[in-house]
Amino acid sequence: MSMIDFPVQEPTVGTAVFAFLSYLLVLKIGFLKRMNRGVQCLTLGSGALFTLAVLMAIHTINGDFFHMLDAVHNYDFTPGAYHAQEPVYVNLAQIINKNYLLFRLIVWCSAFYAIFKTYKMLKINCYFAIWTFLACYSLIFAYARASAAMAIYYFGFVLLVKQGNNIIIRVLGVALLFLSYEFHHSMAILILLTPLAFVRLSKKAIYFALSSLPILIVLVRYFFSNVLNDASILDNDTLQERVDTYSVRTEEVSIRMDLMNLVKYLTVYLPFISGFLYMLKSYSRKVVDKTIFRLFVFTFCLLLVTSAVSFLDMEINTFFYRMLFMAIIPSVAFFVYLIQKNIMPVKVARKLILFCIFSQLLNYIYMIYNNIVN
Repeated sequence: MSMIDFPVQEPTVGTAVFAFLSYLLVLKIGFLKRMNRGVQCLTLGSGALFTLAVLMAIHTINGDFFHMLDAVHNYDFTPGAYHAQEPVYVNLAQIINKNYLLFRLIVWCSAFYAIFKTYKMLKINCYFAIWTFLACYSLIFAYARASAAMAIYYFGFVLLVKQGNNIIIRVLGVALLFLSYEFHHSMAILILLTPLAFVRLSKKAIYFALSSLPILIVLVRYFFSNVLNDASILDNDTLQERVDTYSVRTEEVSIRMDLMNLVKYLTVYLPFISGFLYMLKSYSRKVVDKTIFRLFVFTFCLLLVTSAVSFLDMEINTFFYRMLFMAIIPSVAFFVYLIQKNIMPVKVARKLILFCIFSQLLNYIYMIYNNIVN
């Protein structure tokens, strides 16, 4: 007896409306108004958390959701067959008999759990952090494969850098960093940048890094240009195919509403920059938890490199927003920590969250409109 699978094969007005209503339920569960009484008062029961996990697994019914649905339903399990996705997903699809609904629930709920445990290890209010993450970035984080990979990476990252962890725990953290690559190959970027988390970042070093952005742009331009030019020289058909795919996708995206994309990017930049400025005002490594500080240093370096990538005059700006969205999980942790420690005023935090929610609502409305007119 086969299990129930997802009932539709392409986006419809109905799926867009369902996604919108699911998001409104996420907002309702969060109780944003409770921020007036402090972040610590927001708690969610296991039932609410489970509801959030399931909703986020299936509600973002657009774009990549159907791209993966088509891929899972058409996997060829013949030995040696080529697949654009990582082997772990092909094997999972085979085990569950290509049931996409179950595939989505397993992958995304696992990612959700890893993110929740990561926030819990950081000793921030994990309930408020999870709600902020979903309320502000659920659409951005709808990519199942990348979501799972990022969740695994940052879980391993915290195990690696958290003070008090013994050598065995740290080795496990390193193993998870490399395991994340098997879930999405873009994690190679984060793995290569990991040593930057251990840089001693003083105020002078921060100002120097920011002033060195033009030099970084030149270096990043040289690196990416050579990687792309050498893709065919390396005789790596998979790499060349991915490059070509990214180019086509970016060409299609560039025709869309630039303003909506700008607002989406600002939802990542503004909270981090605001927190960064407030932290500089009371800058002291003794005040900020050392694990959070390493997470901040890493995110700062990641966003700096990402900003340099945004200046590339190449057709693959997909690299830019993929790297930008890699900063979401640590940015939320940093953001919530600053609120809890009263480093960032609650009034400012509320405005930033509402701006992010506005961006999400704008995208949901556009999703419904797009399905109506098409």
